[in-house]
Amino acid sequence: MGIVLALGAALLYGSGDFFGGRASRDASTISVLLVAQVMAMLGALVVVLLTAPPFIGHDLMLGMLAGSANVVGLGLLYAGLASGRMGVVAPVTAAVAAVVPVTWAVITGERPSTLVSIGVVCAIVAAVLIGRERDAATGSAIPALLLAIGSGAGLGASFIFYAETVPKSGMWPLLSARVVGVVLVGLVTLVLVARRAGSPVETAAAVEMNTGGVTPDASAGQRFLSSWVILAVIAGLADVTATLFLILAVRGDLAVVVAPIIALAPAFTVVLAWQVLHERIGRTQLAGLVLAAAGVVLIAIS
Repeated sequence: MGIVLALGAALLYGSGDFFGGRASRDASTISVLLVAQVMAMLGALVVVLLTAPPFIGHDLMLGMLAGSANVVGLGLLYAGLASGRMGVVAPVTAAVAAVVPVTWAVITGERPSTLVSIGVVCAIVAAVLIGRERDAATGSAIPALLLAIGSGAGLGASFIFYAETVPKSGMWPLLSARVVGVVLVGLVTLVLVARRAGSPVETAAAVEMNTGGVTPDASAGQRFLSSWVILAVIAGLADVTATLFLILAVRGDLAVVVAPIIALAPAFTVVLAWQVLHERIGRTQLAGLVLAAAGVVLIAIS
């Protein structure tokens, strides 16, 4: 059951990244991230109210740490991707995000079978291949590499914090993580708005944040059809549901098994881009998809 939940989490994380990325074409990344985080927080609140779990302060704190690590990881990831070094940032982030929790799981005593270990290695290598893209930048890749390592460490750390929670706490860690995420992203947004407000001329980025990339004289119909908010809302709901699946998966199976499968989220982003936007899948990515399928099969049949 843990493997199925992990696959569901990967699917939802990949889908959320796709819709969030699509929304970022019409609005600033921070705007999209803020809307998505707010929706994720509301979704987590609904889950907590429906399940009514007992309040456990220790796990609430772990959730806050997970949320903080996740936001930092995402921030570093976006900064790395913005450098144009996608061919460095994406695969390294995916690998580190999987290796960190796997290493932690092994250190804390998890011992998967040989077949599962082979499947885990396949999944990690597949995540690297799927995330591989051509670089648009020139010059040294060291700064992008450092950002990717930091991003992967943050995302991997958030997995560990979630894994340390106990089933008795229900989804309180999910809610506390989302509250922290909204607070951190909200603070960054306020800083950016304050900087723009102090500028004598409103920048294109400020217009983008206020209008979502739609000109002020556009009709209501155009604004609705061009609205990035809907896509950001979908991304936020997908993200919180994915995290819900992640928590359930890691509580029901070995973290060393769950983490690499969830790291395959970029595979679903690539497939969606291929199906919806008709983007071409490169040979390296195709090889990664095949290897990912092989890794999941090896883990599942063990």
